[in-house]
Amino acid sequence: MKYLAPLSTFALALIITLLSGCSGEAISPSDSAKADYERAQEMINDHNYGKANRFLEKFASKHPYSQHIAQAELLRIYAAYKDGEFILSETLANRFITRHPRYPNLSYAQYMLGMSYVKQTVESQRNPLPTQHAIQAFEKLLKLYPHSEYAHEAAVHLQNMKNKLAEHELAVGKYY
Repeated sequence: MKYLAPLSTFALALIITLLSGCSGEAISPSDSAKADYERAQEMINDHNYGKANRFLEKFASKHPYSQHIAQAELLRIYAAYKDGEFILSETLANRFITRHPRYPNLSYAQYMLGMSYVKQTVESQRNPLPTQHAIQAFEKLLKLYPHSEYAHEAAVHLQNMKNKLAEHELAVGKYY
């Protein structure tokens, strides 16, 4: 009887471990880059942003020279952003801008970079650095792509970030 309790605890732990290993669906890219890209788009459309992000990471490894790689990278920026991983979306946007400086829709990556900073300002109201980075990102977007479809919204966010920075400076001034 005294061996029954440790044995049942071990059996329970083993069952939980085995079940947790089977709970997640394995998402592996196929041999078709186009099919995989469409699969990732479906995940995004179904609001499975975390799953899409992980799948697109594998997509980039499996199909690094595909004609869909740049679009997949943009999709991954969006998936990370929508999943609430703002630092990851910031990193991915910066990497995309560096890797694809002549990409036709580079304004989108620049906009997503600014939006990633905007979301970080919400989380850290005492640190003005994300606000300053957002201002720089939106100013760059408006300078390089003034006629972009994201220009108007970027101008609105730019003004909001400048107001937020001014509020921060005012609070610091009142404190001292």
